[in-house]
Amino acid sequence: MFFENDNKMMMTHNDMKNMNDFEENYKKKGHHYFVWFYAKWCGHCTLMSETWNKFTQMVNSNPLGIKVLKIESQHIGSHHNVSGFPTLRLYKDGKIIEYTGDREPEAFYRFLEEHNPKQVKGKSNKSKRKNSKSKKSLKSGKSKKSLKKSLKKSKK
Repeated sequence: MFFENDNKMMMTHNDMKNMNDFEENYKKKGHHYFVWFYAKWCGHCTLMSETWNKFTQMVNSNPLGIKVLKIESQHIGSHHNVSGFPTLRLYKDGKIIEYTGDREPEAFYRFLEEHNPKQVKGKSNKSKRKNSKSKKSLKSGKSKKSLKKSLKKSKK
C-alpha cells in the first residue's frame, strides 16, 4: 500500500526513484507518466489515498505502458505549475493532459486506456471513445467485472 499508518503520506524510496525518472524524461517522446501531485496537509488527498492504492493495484494487474506515480508537494518543481491539490496529469510524449474525470480507480484506468501508447493505430477518435466506454478493457480484453475481481484478489 502507498500509505501506511503514521507515515501514510510519505514518499517511499521507490517513489523517489520514479520521480527522478519522471523529472529526467517527462518532456521526451516515448515517455508516458500518470502523476498524482498531492500534499500531506490536504484533506482531499488523504481521502483519495485509498482510491489511488486501488487504482495502482489495477494497473499492476493489467499494465498499460504508462508509468503511474505520486509526487508530494515539497518535491514538485515550480516548472510543473501545480496550484492546487490533488492534481492529476498525464504526461505523454512531452505533452500534458489534465485529468478532470471522476476520482474512482476505474475512471483513472479508463482514462489511461484512452491514452494508451500501445493502442492499435488507425482507429479514429470516435472509435477510441466508443471502446473506452465499453465494458471491455482495450489492453487486456477483461471486463470491468474481471478487473474488479482481480483487484479484490490482490487485496487478500
